[in-house]
Amino acid sequence: DDGSLSASVITYTLNPNDMTMRRAYEDCSFDNPLYYGYAVHAIAGNVYQYFCATSLNVSDYENYVEIPVANTDSSQYFFKVDDPRFSTVDELKAYVSRFFDESMVNEMFMTAPQQYRDIDGELYTILGDGGMDSTLGKLTITDWEIDGNVITYHTKQEKFDENYVLTGYVDGGDFIIEVTDSGFIVKKYRYPSL
Repeated sequence: DDGSLSASVITYTLNPNDMTMRRAYEDCSFDNPLYYGYAVHAIAGNVYQYFCATSLNVSDYENYVEIPVANTDSSQYFFKVDDPRFSTVDELKAYVSRFFDESMVNEMFMTAPQQYRDIDGELYTILGDGGMDSTLGKLTITDWEIDGNVITYHTKQEKFDENYVLTGYVDGGDFIIEVTDSGFIVKKYRYPSL
């Protein structure tokens, strides 16, 4: 109800004695930096996806606002966002700012193919996505460094060929967070399928 997000990390361990898998919920607190990193990365991905992979929910596809694109003969079509958490760009920005630092929030809004904007005092978006790289797979945290309340996670990501055969790994980019009294703020992040 308050817009908070949470994540759980579940691991499976093979018991070779009876060939069964043991399922366990891992501690995702700051005291366990690896699983904390995976949990925070999942939360960041949940928010960031609306700025690269998909648009916020739209339920009325019949009503849209057509806006001409400057210096062209084409138009863009904006649809009203149907999400009870926010009804304006300012509300959406305030929500995103709970998870990402100011420079990242500004970049997200500037580069989002969804082009969120207020039209007649309500939040609208362009439907669709910014394209995904289907040759990239799962992201793995390889190690991390802690400097006070800042954690830098180093990652690698699966790389597939055009036939979806794993060919190796690529640098997944650094994921940097600052741990705060109220949770965390993401300082550097790359959506895993870009």
